[in-house]
Formats: sequence, structure tokens, C-alpha cells
Amino acid sequence: GLGDRYSLALLNGLPLPSPEPLSRVVPLDLFPTDIVASSLVQKTYSANYPGEFGGGVINLTTVAIPDESFLKLSAGISGDSFTTFSNGLAYYGSDYDWFGFDDGTRNTPPALQAFFDSGQRMSDPDVDQQEILKQFGNPNLILLQKNNSIPANFSGGITAGTSMDFGDDGRFGVIATASLSNKWRSRDIINQSAINEDLDLDSDFRDFVTDNRILVNGLLGFGLELGEHKLRWTNLYIRDTLKRASLSIGEDLQDNDSVQEQNTAWYERQLINTQAVGEFRFGDLSVDLRGGYAQTRREAPYEYTFTYERRNTPDDLGQRFLNLLDRQTGGASVAFSTLQEDLYFGGIDLSYPVTDWLRLTAGYSYTDTSRYSERREFLINANSDFDRAVGLLRPDLLLGDAVIDFYNIGLIESTQADPAFAAGLEIQAGYLQGRIEPLPGVNLDLGVRYEDAVQRVDPVEVFA
Repeated sequence: GLGDRYSLALLNGLPLPSPEPLSRVVPLDLFPTDIVASSLVQKTYSANYPGEFGGGVINLTTVAIPDESFLKLSAGISGDSFTTFSNGLAYYGSDYDWFGFDDGTRNTPPALQAFFDSGQRMSDPDVDQQEILKQFGNPNLILLQKNNSIPANFSGGITAGTSMDFGDDGRFGVIATASLSNKWRSRDIINQSAINEDLDLDSDFRDFVTDNRILVNGLLGFGLELGEHKLRWTNLYIRDTLKRASLSIGEDLQDNDSVQEQNTAWYERQLINTQAVGEFRFGDLSVDLRGGYAQTRREAPYEYTFTYERRNTPDDLGQRFLNLLDRQTGGASVAFSTLQEDLYFGGIDLSYPVTDWLRLTAGYSYTDTSRYSERREFLINANSDFDRAVGLLRPDLLLGDAVIDFYNIGLIESTQADPAFAAGLEIQAGYLQGRIEPLPGVNLDLGVRYEDAVQRVDPVEVFA
């Protein structure tokens, strides 16, 4: 019942990062019940859990050895009354967008990549701003279109597992699952801002947003049982993609101007997680070893914003929406951002029953997280001699090669101050916990945990 800000998700006792770096918990419906051996949900703190845990924890344990071979296929279709088969917004993008992957259309253009590699600033005299800008004008990424019939949501998946004998007293098993879902959602939003405490309106907008979310995930696990010992190797892949098209129309009530703004965006979020867990039993002594690596990436190329303004004056163009690319009467920008987080983790737990009513457990855990984030935004800038009539053109034509050359349109980088940073967090922890059973069926957990954490955040110099 708590938000993910207060929750902690574990897979086989190890951290389970989200494919969205700004969110803490991965959607748990990604795991079919056939591959989950057990799930522990706890809303009180225990010393064996990380100190950042503040509200609720869920620990999923995957099946190591299937009891029998199985194969399951699933498919689904759904919709809602506002979105499905109704009007919506879209832009073409690339051929593989429906699958959640780009076909290379959104790769960083060569001229921009060369600029990044050079370490120069956009204002340097030898930077060819026009050549960079010409590679921004792909109509497949800019041109916002009306879709008269948004398709239904669909999904499909496959889950399988098998096992076999291994040696005299061993069993070896394999489990696998993969799924794809493609969902649409449209929203009609009233967006207003007030100018004073009496809530007199400063602006009044209607925003229409259509999101196409594609989720691809897969899990491959191997398990080995040798007597009372268990080994488990689990690999998880999640790719969560959001393709967004939006259009806002409204009034700036202070200037009596009408504003129309369109946005097209593509957000790729990806998680790769591999972990190994060993559960060993030596008489009454239990030894659990675990370790793993996870990588989270977020890419957001070509975040376009185009703003057109109508002055509502009686002159020839006063009743038309114009974009003069000067950030006074309209404007345009494009942003590229990337984020990557690498997480290494490991730990050991030792457990021993001292008496019939007391079991002691001690453990150590280690995590090392590093993150790199970079965002570069460019404002498209026209000179004062830009022809007002040209401002009537739709966005992809506004960035045509002929217009760029004739009016010498350039770029201003708005993120020159600190466009990138690197961060790290290293945590070492140890704990001691006792489980007491004073009465049959009554358990009391007492424990203490110590953690030592070192965190750093440093700006990264991207300019030479």
C-alpha cells in the first residue's frame, strides 16, 4: 500500500533495480507465477535487510528446479473507452517502434556526434551549426499527426521449464520466460496556472497526450541441487519504452496571445540483471552466498518541442500561428539525454541453531553503485531578419535545408554549465540477528545492523 519511494524489491535476496532510474521498484507482474517459488512481503524492519528500507519489502525467490517440464503460452488484448479506436496523436518514428526498439533512425547524427567528441562549445567559431541543424530535420521524428483510430492493446508471452537428473543425488533445471506488451493511452488535460493568491488565471491550456508504451522482458534461470546444497543463476532483461506525442493549445491571458506547442519524444529504459546464489547446508550450519551485477540505462534522443504563437492582432499574420524561432514569437528545441547506472552487489549469511528456541544469523553485504548522466539541449535560433511568413511552415519544413541556409539559422546550447555528472555510492554492512521462540508458534526477531556508506557526486567536464 506504500509508494515505491518507501519500498524495496529483492530477487533471491539481492537488489532488483527498476529499468526506470528515477523509480525504485520494478513492476512485479513481469514475473509469471510458474517461475516464482515464494514471495515474502514484510512491512516491519529486520536487521538482515538493507538500511535504506523504510516501509515495505518484497523478496521474490525464483524456482531453481521445476518439479516437471512445462510450457505455457499466453496472449491478451484490451482497451479503454477513451483511447481505443478513438482519435489520438502519433508520429512515425522508425519501423521497429511497435517492438520497443529503434532501427537506427534515432542514433546521434554524425555531425552532432563529431561535435560531442571534439569537446568544443556550440559558440566556437569553427563549429558548423548549420550542418548539425540540418541533421535534426527528419520529418519521421518531428511531424505530429492525427491517428483516427488508436489500436487496441495487445500482449503475448511464453514460459517454459525443465529438469533432469545430475549425478547420483543431483538435479539440474532450466526456467525461461519472455513477453511483449504494447499499450496505448490518451489523456485530455486541463492545464492552468494562476497569477495571484486569488487564483486569477495567468494561462489556460488544453493538453492532449498519447503515449505508446512497449514492454519487453525475459528471464533465464539455471538451477543445480546437489544433496542439500542449491545453486541458482538467474538472468533478467527488461526494456520499457515510451513513445509520446502531445499537443497543447491555450491562451496566455496576460499578453492576450494564443499558444500552440507540440512535443515528440522517445524514452528507452533498459535493465540487465545477472545474479548467482548458493545455499549450502553443513549439518546445522547454513551458509548463503550471493553476488551479482545489474546495469540500468535510460536513453532519450530527439526530445523535440515546437512552439507557435498567435498575436491575435488585426494585421495580416496576427490571426495565424507563427514560429519565428526567436523564443519571443515561437521557438524550437531538441534535447538528447543519457543515463547509465552500474550496480555490483554481494553478500554472505551464516545461520546456526544455538538451542531449540534460539537461532543466530550473521551476515555481511556489499554494494557498489556508479551512475553517469548527461543531457544536452539545443535551442534553434533564427536571426532578426527571419521572414515572418516562413514562420507559418510546419516544423519539419521549418528545419528544411533551404530555410536553414538562406536565413543562417543556428543553435544555442542551453545546457553548457554542467551538462553531465558522475555519482557513486558504496555501502558495506554487517548485521547480527537472533530469532527466539519463547512459545510454540511465537517468534521474536532481535537484531542490530551497521552500515558504512560513501557517496560522491562530481560534475563531468565535457568541454575541452
